[in-house]
Amino acid sequence: MHVSCPNCQAVFIADTKILKKATKLKCSKCEHMWDKKPCKANTCWLTKFICFLFKSFVFLLLLLVALYYSISALSDMKFEASLDKFIREDDKSIALFVKIDKKEPGPAFSFFNPNVIQVTFVQGKKTIATKFVTNNFSLRQGEHMIVKTSFQDVEDFEKIDLKLLNIADFALYQVNNYLNKVL
Repeated sequence: MHVSCPNCQAVFIADTKILKKATKLKCSKCEHMWDKKPCKANTCWLTKFICFLFKSFVFLLLLLVALYYSISALSDMKFEASLDKFIREDDKSIALFVKIDKKEPGPAFSFFNPNVIQVTFVQGKKTIATKFVTNNFSLRQGEHMIVKTSFQDVEDFEKIDLKLLNIADFALYQVNNYLNKVL
């Protein structure tokens, strides 16, 4: 916490534990002693600045969410991912072959194209693992490609769910996952 001497206006950084116990303060510069009072000008300025940052962050977050939903509405890509085959390499490793198809024409911007395959391994109603494969799927209508990837630490599962994500989807997923861990 910042403390200001009322006599010489020198500003000091003081430990909050010490300030809670102290009733009088002494300036080390001019030796002036005074009763402890918070420096309202600095606290007010700091509080306003923190409030401004928080409001800006919330506004930016809402703007990004709105932008994401408008982009996703414009970018209905018409790509499909299906499991071609999988091979169990050992107890904890698996190799997947995922087929990516482009069924209908869509936006040509790479931002809208799916760049990430989300692979979710499910046992009953429980998610065993969620893994991601990044690639650049630049396909024309009617074309397809096979993406091969290997995953470690995958135990027994009943089914594999596949989902295609573009960069905005993936970023939103990562932010949501982080917030769920923090909160």
